[in-house]
Amino acid sequence: MTHEEDEDDLAHHAADMEAHVSFNYAVLTQDESRLLGCVYIDPLPAGPDGAAAEVSWWIAEDAPDQWRDALDAFVPRWIEEAWPFAHVNTPFQLPRP
Repeated sequence: MTHEEDEDDLAHHAADMEAHVSFNYAVLTQDESRLLGCVYIDPLPAGPDGAAAEVSWWIAEDAPDQWRDALDAFVPRWIEEAWPFAHVNTPFQLPRP
């Protein structure tokens, strides 16, 4: 992704978050100096059993394996415990940039 494409992508995500149609969370180092990954939550139209969402995430290729494993374990648990979705699609883990 070029710098300009990245800026356009970030602007698109910001607009979606402000409209509450999509949510994007950054995975940062403790001092917030480096982006390590992202989690994307995209609500879908509610079905007869309630709200649904598509959830995906990625972590940087050079991040330690334990961080990847921790994110892979954390995201599904967090969605189940903290979000009001009856159904969640996690079709894939996004490829690392």
